[in-house]
Amino acid sequence: MKVITRNEPTDVQLRAPADPLAALASEAKAMDGPAAGVTDADVSDAQEAAKPPTLTNQQCILMAGQIVRDTLCALAKVESPRRTLDDATLGTVADAVAPVLDKHGIQLGTVGGDYMAEIRAAMVVVPVILATRAALRDELAARDLAKAEADKPTPAADVPPLDDKPGGTD
Repeated sequence: MKVITRNEPTDVQLRAPADPLAALASEAKAMDGPAAGVTDADVSDAQEAAKPPTLTNQQCILMAGQIVRDTLCALAKVESPRRTLDDATLGTVADAVAPVLDKHGIQLGTVGGDYMAEIRAAMVVVPVILATRAALRDELAARDLAKAEADKPTPAADVPPLDDKPGGTD
C-alpha cells in the first residue's frame, strides 16, 4: 500500500470552484466577436429582411377606408357606409389618390417610421374597443330600463274611490 504525502502529485487535481459568471462572461465575449464567414453585407441584408414591409399608398388608403367604414358602422349602428363604401369603391378611391401622393413624394406607409407596426395595430384594435364599449353601454342602458320598468308600481284597477260616509250622499 502506497501512502501519499502532501508534496507528492496525485491523479486527482483539486480545483477551486468555477465562477459561473466568469464562464458566462467568457461565452458572451466569444459571441460578441465577429462570426466566422459573416460579412457586413450579410448583416445589412438580415436587418433589411427583419423590417416590416412598407405598405404602398394604395394599400394604406384602402386599409384606412375600411377601418373608418367599419368604425362608423359599429359606433353609429348604421349599415349605409358598408353599402356606399364597399371594397370596390374604396379600391377606386385608392387607385385615384395614390398616384397623387406618389407624385408629391408622400409615402403613407412610412409615416410612422419605426412605429408603423404599432400604428397599424392601433388602427385595427381601437375601433374594436370603441365598438365593444358602445355595445356594452347600450346593453347596460337596456338592462337599466328593463329594471326600471319592472320596479314601476302597477296601476290599480279601476276601483271607485271610497266615500267617507255610507250611502254616498251628504
